[in-house]
Amino acid sequence: MIIIIMRHGQAAFCGADRELTADGVDEVKKTARNLCAHYSIKAILCSPKTRAVQTANAVKEALVRNNEAEIEILSDLTPSGEPDICFDYVNAKFTENSNDAIILVSHIPLVQKMVEYACPKVEIPLFVTGSAFILEEEHGRFTAKAFFTPSSEIFLN
Repeated sequence: MIIIIMRHGQAAFCGADRELTADGVDEVKKTARNLCAHYSIKAILCSPKTRAVQTANAVKEALVRNNEAEIEILSDLTPSGEPDICFDYVNAKFTENSNDAIILVSHIPLVQKMVEYACPKVEIPLFVTGSAFILEEEHGRFTAKAFFTPSSEIFLN
């Protein structure tokens, strides 16, 4: 299974919440199009925060293939969430042997904590807004595969 850990797009304060800016929507769509060129997206799980939900919707809109990917809000994907709970949920819900990709849309610091949890020896890149870290899981073990930003793709293996 491919797990894509994605940080929400650029956001600005709008009242008590943060919403994506126009640039934030654009950067998320760029990353999503690049991801779609390499992976078949099965589902998008996101934090309940507005900027994460907007990111999930922008990703879904940008998918070239499999636009029917389901969006699910997962309360554990908030900034204070715990990586093990998030991964346990994904493993319980999705088949490990699948070649499909699952996107987890979250925030700093959880996106960093999830990468550290999955691959403790990997140097964690700077998670700019709209960026995504790609992991492959086989038999409960994770391998770092790539890191995408709105403007670049870096393959690690």
